[in-house]
Amino acid sequence: MDELLSDAAKQSKALPERIKTKGKEIRTDFLYRETTREQQKKLAHYLMELVGFDFKRGTLAEADYPFASLIAEDDVRIVTRYSKDQFLPGLYSILHECGYALFEHLQPREDALSLCGYGNRIRG
Repeated sequence: MDELLSDAAKQSKALPERIKTKGKEIRTDFLYRETTREQQKKLAHYLMELVGFDFKRGTLAEADYPFASLIAEDDVRIVTRYSKDQFLPGLYSILHECGYALFEHLQPREDALSLCGYGNRIRG
């Protein structure tokens, strides 16, 4: 794993320089164009499914502050916020909180509702 991550880090650090030497500008304007809530939700659902989130065992909703919470054995709630001018902060928070949810999905079922397990592994 260390070798794989080390190689990926080297390649990702070298990418901007390789692009510059080819004389191509790295575009960032798309990061700040207006995107609707629906567009952001669609992208969020796609990426959450891509990383393995099971929508039969959890949901995605909106609020002012992003968090993830284990409600019951098969019910992990992810909450995020969207901004029409910058979609990346919402996207990052969704993927971050999705990590907590995936952790819960992978826990043994017998731990989910125990006093030690229930709701104590996810911070709010």
